[in-house]
Amino acid sequence: MIAVAIIGILAAIGIPQYQNYVARAEATEGISLASGAKSALAEYYNTNGEFPAGTGDANAQIGIEAATAIAGNFVDGVSVSDDGLGMITASFGSGNHVGKYVRLSAIATDGSVSFECDSDIEKSYRPPECGEPTDSSELTARFRQTHNLNDFNTHPTTHRPIKPPPYTPSDPQYAINIANGYGGSFRYASQMRRAAYLDAVVEWLLKYKATHPNLATKLANNRRERDKSIEKAMGTHPASKPADFDPLAAEWKKLL
Repeated sequence: MIAVAIIGILAAIGIPQYQNYVARAEATEGISLASGAKSALAEYYNTNGEFPAGTGDANAQIGIEAATAIAGNFVDGVSVSDDGLGMITASFGSGNHVGKYVRLSAIATDGSVSFECDSDIEKSYRPPECGEPTDSSELTARFRQTHNLNDFNTHPTTHRPIKPPPYTPSDPQYAINIANGYGGSFRYASQMRRAAYLDAVVEWLLKYKATHPNLATKLANNRRERDKSIEKAMGTHPASKPADFDPLAAEWKKLL
């Protein structure tokens, strides 16, 4: 009886520890596979002065295998973002972290490229070099900045973004957006500008109105209208849209 009791105690201690070990090992596979794309992405940046954007297939653009071909026992793919933000994401399709990710975000400074890791895997299992998941508002703010979609002023006192006036053909920003692949048509560019404005309002709410009693409702309303504008832009005058817009819009939607 004593022997049985001892075995039971050891099992109660050992099995959870083993399960934790397995979960941590699975998470490590994610950062290992994602890290394999770092040098290729850094080389692409050093050659082109930017990260892939609107290429249609960023993995192929930097010279690595297709996302689904970079897989392991638990990771079912490693993809490079095609939105100019230089992110490498390992997505888990099996094991303890199904639906989770490990993401490396490139940071270009003075000609060199470094990487920061974030992950939505539970902290106790997450690779030690990976921080908390990056807030979507930060990612979309980076997206707007990268693609020149921040053409609005802010209120001098409240800092709230001021809704920009409608586009006109003589608007300098309209010409800039066309040059950057965002202005295939008047209505198309206007929807993108509206989406960017609403996204900036979301960022402002999170920063300046975090304690507002109706924060959740305000966030939901602005996000819904922002997403609606992106959808409208993607469906507006497809014949006149730049060919690289839909992949970029799809990348933005992934960040939302």
